[in-house]
Amino acid sequence: MAVKFANNVSTTLSAAINATQTTISVADASGLPTLSSGDYIYLTIDTDTNSPTIEVVKVTAISSNDLTVVRGQDGTTASSFSSGTKVELRVTAAALDDISSAADTESVSIDGDTMTGALKVSMPHSTTYSDSLTWSEQSYDALKVINGNSTSSADQFSSIFMQASGGGNASARIVLRNDNSGNGRLYFQMRSGAHTGVTQPKMLITDDGYVTISDNANTFNERLFVDGTLRAEDGIKVGATRIVTSGRALQNITTIVLHI
Repeated sequence: MAVKFANNVSTTLSAAINATQTTISVADASGLPTLSSGDYIYLTIDTDTNSPTIEVVKVTAISSNDLTVVRGQDGTTASSFSSGTKVELRVTAAALDDISSAADTESVSIDGDTMTGALKVSMPHSTTYSDSLTWSEQSYDALKVINGNSTSSADQFSSIFMQASGGGNASARIVLRNDNSGNGRLYFQMRSGAHTGVTQPKMLITDDGYVTISDNANTFNERLFVDGTLRAEDGIKVGATRIVTSGRALQNITTIVLHI
């Protein structure tokens, strides 16, 4: 939804109009910009006399040479005009105001900016997703974060930082790392007012399937390593075999080795 422009468009009314008509016909609308749903333009109807009658109209749809309009825009009054009256696409205060308002609500600087409201991403529903992922931008990707500063094979990072600036001052960061050996790692960091000294990631997922949950999740050597209590509400399976039931009973285990 946006105001549209085109250069040097001038035509005339092909039929007289009164002050209440919301469809007007012009001699040639071919120079006007194409309007998608929600788009519009402002046209000026001008008798072009010594004491001209001028009206600005808002065009919301174009069908051949017939225009659907909202009358009496930008401080002007809806009036009657005769056939042959000049109709032009001019720069109007209303159009400039709309551009300014759109800039406040719909754009941020490519050099970096701060938004005071929430970023909401709305996308058409995609039916193309597959578990066999394609590692290039897809139609179902709602957010894309790229680190464009790394040009060598050395460590490269892209991260997303979140902060809840309340009494607890909780902070979190998600970091995607490509290390010196070409290994992909995804780190999850978090801290709060009660743990302000936390600097190490709490969870690490590698591109070859290792998951580490720890106070210092920088390294990995098991498929799943948990430094603390692991709670499994529905038991634990190894492959397709259940070894711990939901009632915390062992089953399907023939040997238990204790290291004391």
